[in-house]
Amino acid sequence: MANTFDPAIGKSTRWRKGGASPNPGGRPRTRTLSELLRQKLVEVDLNDPQHRTHGERIVDNLIKIASSGDRGAIAAATEIADRVEGKVHQSLAIADVTRELQDKSDDELEFFLQYGRWPEPDWNKK
Repeated sequence: MANTFDPAIGKSTRWRKGGASPNPGGRPRTRTLSELLRQKLVEVDLNDPQHRTHGERIVDNLIKIASSGDRGAIAAATEIADRVEGKVHQSLAIADVTRELQDKSDDELEFFLQYGRWPEPDWNKK
């Protein structure tokens, strides 16, 4: 089967460095779903007898759940704390054992593999 691809197609209309950008505004910086949720949260819920917004109803429900002794109380309290105080910073410390391993002899490494511990300092001295 013959190759029907012609690399010259569209070459005259391709963007060239230094030319005008084909997408001057770039990707939109807004997030449509987030914007819609924000709009809906500030709307008054027409079915609510107290005329609260959807956001106020959600907050009231979240606090009610967190204050109860039900299964979801801890999760609701955690969500409230994360929103009010900010999420707790978590860090992970990783030990670099490469230097320690480079200083070991082959005999010491074999001992460790066999016994699961490092040999005593004077284990192979005679």
